[in-house]
Amino acid sequence: MVVITRLVSTSFIVAMAALTSVVSAVGTKTPSVFAYIVDWELPKNIQWSKVDHVIYSFAEPDQHGKLTNFDTQQLKSVVKQAHAHNVGVSISVGGWSGSRYFSSLLSKSSSTFAKTIISAVHQYSLDGVNIDWEYPNSPDAMICNTRSSKDTANYLAFLKTLRQGLGSKLITLATGTSPFNDNHSNPSKNVASFAKVVNSFLVMTYDINGNWDTTTGPNSPLYDGPKGERMSVEAALTQWHAAGVPYKQLSVGTAFYGWTARTTSNTLSSQYVSFAKTQIKGDQYDTMSADPCPGAPKSYSGEMQWRSIASAGIDAGKNGWKTHFDTTTETPYAVHSEKKQIVTYDNVKSLQLKAKFAKSHGASVFLWSLEMDDSHHSLLSALQSVRA
Repeated sequence: MVVITRLVSTSFIVAMAALTSVVSAVGTKTPSVFAYIVDWELPKNIQWSKVDHVIYSFAEPDQHGKLTNFDTQQLKSVVKQAHAHNVGVSISVGGWSGSRYFSSLLSKSSSTFAKTIISAVHQYSLDGVNIDWEYPNSPDAMICNTRSSKDTANYLAFLKTLRQGLGSKLITLATGTSPFNDNHSNPSKNVASFAKVVNSFLVMTYDINGNWDTTTGPNSPLYDGPKGERMSVEAALTQWHAAGVPYKQLSVGTAFYGWTARTTSNTLSSQYVSFAKTQIKGDQYDTMSADPCPGAPKSYSGEMQWRSIASAGIDAGKNGWKTHFDTTTETPYAVHSEKKQIVTYDNVKSLQLKAKFAKSHGASVFLWSLEMDDSHHSLLSALQSVRA
C-alpha cells in the first residue's frame, strides 16, 4: 500500500506540474503585434520597436516530418537581431503549400513530429512556434493535401504534446476565419480545449474575396459587405469567440497587400464587379506559379503588395487611378477606367480602424507580411494603437 500510495502521489505531482506549466504558458502576456517575415525576402530594415514578436516563415514538413525549405543561417541571424531588441521569434511550420502532409503526420507519427519541432525551437533559440495548417479536414485546402475526419481531434492531441515539450514558450496557430472543421467538415462549435494549450489564434481575416470568386470584393473587410463573401474581421472573431476562445487569445489578421483584376466594365459603381476571364499580372513580385500538386496549372495570382500600390500612386489617386473608400466594409479600392482594372486592398486608414477594433475587443493584430510595407513603414505604423 505504501508503494502504491507513493506511485499515485508521484503521478499526481507530475500531472499537476504539467498542468501548471500549461496554465502558466497560456496565461503569459500575449504580444500585441505579431509580424510575419518570409524566408525568401527579409525586410531590409525591420522596425523592431514597432513589433512584439516576429514569425519566420516557413519551415515546410515533408512526408517524414522533416522541416525543410528554410535558411537556417538566416533564421539564426534574425533570432540574434530580434533578441538584441527584446523581440521574440517563432518559426512558422506549414503554410499553404507546406500543409500537404499534416493530416498523415498527425495520424501516424504525431509524437515524433512534435519532437522534431520541439528540437528545432531549442536548436535555434526560438521563443515559440507558429503552426500554420491550412486547413484541418477542409475542402478549401490545397487539392493534394492529405485529409481525415479525425484531423481536428489529432490536431489537439498534437498541440498538447507540443505544450508539454515547450513549457512556457509561445504556441500560436494560423487559422481560417471559422473554427477548425469537425469530423463532418463543418466548423466546430467548441474549441475551448485548444485555448487551454495555445497562446494565440492568428485568424487570417484576409483573402475573403479574390479571383476564386465570380466577382471582385474587399480583400479584408472589417464588417460584412452587401455582396461577395459573407465574412469579415468582425464575423470571424465572433465565430471563434462563440466557439470558446477568449478575445484576448484572438489576433486580427492584416494584409500588407491587395488583389488586382481586369473587369468587364470601365464604369464601376462599387467594388463588386465581374471578373474578366484571364487573371492579369499583379505587381513586379507576382510571378507565374502553381501549387505543388500533380497537374496544377500555372497562373498569376494578381497580388499587389502595398509597397507597389503606394509607389504606383494608386492609393493617392494618381496616374489614372481613382480611389474610393467603402464605409460599409471600411476598406479602400481603386479603379483605372481606361485599363478596366480594379485593386482591392488595405491602406493606413483601414488598418487604423482594424487596430482600433482589435484593441476594443482586447485582441491583438498580426500582419502578413513585413517586406510588403513601404520604406516609410506606413502600414506597420498604422497598427500601433493596439499596443497603447
